[in-house]
Amino acid sequence: MINAGNRKRQSTDKFKTWDPPYRAELFKNHLEDQHSSHWVSLSAADKRSFFENKIQFKDTLHRSLGAAEPSIYFKIDINIMKELIGDMFFHPDNHDNIIQERVLKLFTLDNNEYIIAIKHPAQFFYVLNLIADDLSFRQVQK
Repeated sequence: MINAGNRKRQSTDKFKTWDPPYRAELFKNHLEDQHSSHWVSLSAADKRSFFENKIQFKDTLHRSLGAAEPSIYFKIDINIMKELIGDMFFHPDNHDNIIQERVLKLFTLDNNEYIIAIKHPAQFFYVLNLIADDLSFRQVQK
């Protein structure tokens, strides 16, 4: 446990958030370090129920959008690709820079058509629906 006298950083008022990979020992360490007075006073059954009464990952939206499904492919005419996506999508000052190159690498040329693979169709269509409901690209990017 961290003693307040041995702290290297000041305590914060922010809530702890968790990102994958979710590991039980990280939750336990956080609870022991930051909430020791409450956590230590709990019985073993109460501690166990804290982890058991959470929503299971299989029941979350992230699980639904991350499910394995076959990719879908779109074919785009070479003229549309060069003029709209290659030139108009980027500001003239950004032509031929690394960002434009990376975006264009997503497309593969095949018989005068460009092909792009959508690896997560459910997520793709979910984002399209949000954009159709007037959300901006920035609002749906995460």
